[in-house]
Amino acid sequence: MPVLGKNSVFKIDNQAGALQDISAYVTDVSGVDVPTAMIDTTTFGDSSIEYTAGLKAGNTITVSGNYDSTAHTQFSAYTNSATYTYEYSPAGTTAGLPKLSGEVRVVNYALTSAVADVVKFTLTLQATGDQTWGTN
Repeated sequence: MPVLGKNSVFKIDNQAGALQDISAYVTDVSGVDVPTAMIDTTTFGDSSIEYTAGLKAGNTITVSGNYDSTAHTQFSAYTNSATYTYEYSPAGTTAGLPKLSGEVRVVNYALTSAVADVVKFTLTLQATGDQTWGTN
């Protein structure tokens, strides 16, 4: 059965280290995956390229939405020298539904304004360490 994006929930630590639900400001989350680097192990005499699984790669997660002064206070205080815990629940936070969680560094916080649109924000997050699928 299809799941509507409106049910998604995104949480990230504030500067005090408390997980904050920022879903009320978010309109889009992208880049949520846990890719594994594939290492080329092809040798002389092989007729096809061969690979072995390497390390899980740190994905880049983009969170965007509508500007809010309260959220701006939190987002603009992020630094790239600290890591922040996040949780992404694509189908909502009902018990048993999936969620991805881990640590991220904030790469960028940007605002955009257009005459005929609302002010929008984009948070670019770089995953670091293990990203784990679990359940709520």
